[in-house]
Amino acid sequence: MAAAAAAAEWFILYAIPKVAAQEDDSIFEQPTNISFTFRKAPCPSYVTVASNVVCPDGIIHYPYIAADDGRGIFLLCGYTVLGLTYYLFDPWRRRTLGVIPRVFNQKLPRFTDMHRDVAGLVRSGGGDRLMIAELNTWLLDDRGSVTIHCTVDMYGWDEKKCKCSGITAKRPWHGDGVLSHQGFLWWFGLSYCILACDPFAEVPEFYQIMFPSVPDALPFGWNRDIHRCLKVSDGQLRYVQIHGASEKPVVSIWTLSSSDPSKATWGRPISHPLDVVWEDSSYSDDARLRPGVVPAVALVHP
Repeated sequence: MAAAAAAAEWFILYAIPKVAAQEDDSIFEQPTNISFTFRKAPCPSYVTVASNVVCPDGIIHYPYIAADDGRGIFLLCGYTVLGLTYYLFDPWRRRTLGVIPRVFNQKLPRFTDMHRDVAGLVRSGGGDRLMIAELNTWLLDDRGSVTIHCTVDMYGWDEKKCKCSGITAKRPWHGDGVLSHQGFLWWFGLSYCILACDPFAEVPEFYQIMFPSVPDALPFGWNRDIHRCLKVSDGQLRYVQIHGASEKPVVSIWTLSSSDPSKATWGRPISHPLDVVWEDSSYSDDARLRPGVVPAVALVHP
C-alpha cells in the first residue's frame, strides 16, 4: 500500500517587507538583495529587501507583496525614482528581478497607473510563462468596460482590449486586491464585486461575480477589508465577512462553486458567532492567552 503523501508545508507571510541597507551582511548573503525569514505557522514569516530595491516613502508608498503565482514566486510593488515599480522575487534563490515600468499614459487618470491593487501575477496554463497584468477600470462605471496592460516576457508591456459583456452592474471601482487562481486573475473590490479573466487569452473575457450581501453589515472603516476578505483556501475561493451587532458579531464564510468564473456561484454561508470561535479549546487551553485577549492571528476552519 502506497504511503500517504506528506502534507505541504505552509507559512503565514507579512505583506509588508522590512527594508535594510544592502551592505548589512548580517541580513543579506552577498550578492543577494533579499532575505526570507521562515517561522513555523502560526508565527508569521517575513521578507527583508535591500534599500536599493525599494525604499519606504511615508505611510502610503511602503513596499508591498501584491501577489504570488501559487508556486512560490512573489510580486513585490515598490516606489523608486521611476514611480511604482514591480519586482519578482524567489525566496529560495533570494534574488529579485526588476520589471521595467510601463510608460505612463497621459490620457488615463493618474490613480489607474499608481494604485498597487491593480496588479496581479499569473502563470500560464502550461506553467512555462509568467505575466503581470494591470486592470484599468476608469470606464467601468460609465461604459461597463475595462482593459488590461500585460507584460510581454517581462521586458515590455501590451494593452489588451477585453470582452466585457459579462459586466452588467456598473459602479465606480475601488480595488482591494487581486488573486491568481487556476489560470485566472480575480480582481476584487470588497464593496462591489469580483472581475475575473484569463489574461493570456488573445481577447480576455471578463466575468463579474457580485459579493454576497447581509442585512446587518458592519460599517466600512477606513480599511474596507477590516471586516471582510477574499482568499484562496484549500483550493477554493472563499469570502469571509464579520457582521451582526457590534457586541455579538458573527463570522460567515461563502465558497465559490467553481474555479471557472463563467460557472461560479456562491454556496450557502457557514456562520458562527465570534463568541463560539473564541471558546474553542485551541484558544481557551492556551495559557498564553489571558481572558479577553484577542490573538494577533486566528485561524478558523470553515
